[in-house]
Amino acid sequence: MKKFRDIIVEKYPSILAFGCSAHYMNLLAQEITPKSVMKHAIEIQKFFRNHNRPHGWLIEKGGRRPQKPNEKRWNSQEARLSSFVYNYQKYVENSIEDNEEFEKNILCPSYLSTTVTYLEDPNSRKERLDNEQVAAAIAESLKTCTDYEKKVFHLLMNC
Repeated sequence: MKKFRDIIVEKYPSILAFGCSAHYMNLLAQEITPKSVMKHAIEIQKFFRNHNRPHGWLIEKGGRRPQKPNEKRWNSQEARLSSFVYNYQKYVENSIEDNEEFEKNILCPSYLSTTVTYLEDPNSRKERLDNEQVAAAIAESLKTCTDYEKKVFHLLMNC
């Protein structure tokens, strides 16, 4: 495709030739979304998607089915984040109702809160490129986590 575009531009200089805009938008979204935030959002969504009881609670509470990661679909990045943001409150409600199971499997609600606030806030889009701010927000949320949750967080961060 790139070679074809080069030939077209060379032969017809007045024509503006570029690639697929949907593909470029997906690449941009992947680039500006912090990897650590996306990694944990995916872990939480996989948990609710792959375990019967949590998945049943999510559907019972009116949540959407969590989106799986799919690199071949160009809107998958946006779909994953929007389903995570939509289901966030249900994730927290479920984790509070059955704290024993969720304590072993997902991060503390304060970390979830920081993640979702960061993803929802339209003013933070410019700040997403600043990894130091992301690290500071995560460190702040870890102050309210238990020692067990901190160990889980560090284990997931080092995978």
